[in-house]
Parts: sequence; structure tokens; C-alpha cells
Amino acid sequence: MDEGHTWDRVSGIALGLIVGVAAGLLFAPRSGQEIRETIKKKAQDSADQLRQSVVDPVVDQLKSTVVDPVVDQGRRLWSHETQLSTASGQDASARTES
Repeated sequence: MDEGHTWDRVSGIALGLIVGVAAGLLFAPRSGQEIRETIKKKAQDSADQLRQSVVDPVVDQLKSTVVDPVVDQGRRLWSHETQLSTASGQDASARTES
């Protein structure tokens, strides 16, 4: 299929969608307030679904592959430094006692 024909179809579908939504809003048997609340709720639901299906899994993956290993390495280094300073402190106190 030619690229021009594809663009014509896509733009036609988009235009039809816009006209359909506009007509639906204009002829809807609801008040403007009800329509705004419905749109707000649907937008919030869509955002929640997007977060649950895309954002949360990506964050979980990053946490398990990047954050957790870095935190574990930091804990190991902290523990090692603490042991070294404790051992160094014991050596110093043993030298001062002699």
C-alpha cells in the first residue's frame, strides 16, 4: 500500500473520531458538568490502567535489576568499613594499654 493512501486513511479515521466525539458531546442528554465528570473519571481510569500495566512493571524491573543490587553493595561496603574501623579501634586501644 502506498504511503499516501495510508496517511489518507489515518487522517480520515482521526477526523471521523473527532467529529463523532464532538457530535456525541453536543447531542448528549447530559449536562456539561456530568460530561466533564465522566471525562475526568475515564481519564483517571485510563491513567491508572497505564500505570498498572506499564509504569509499575518497569519500576519493579528497574528496582530489582538496578536499585536492589546497588543498595546491597552499599550495605556490604558499610559493613566492611564498620568492621575495619572496629578492628582498627581495637588495635589502637591494645597499643595504648601496653
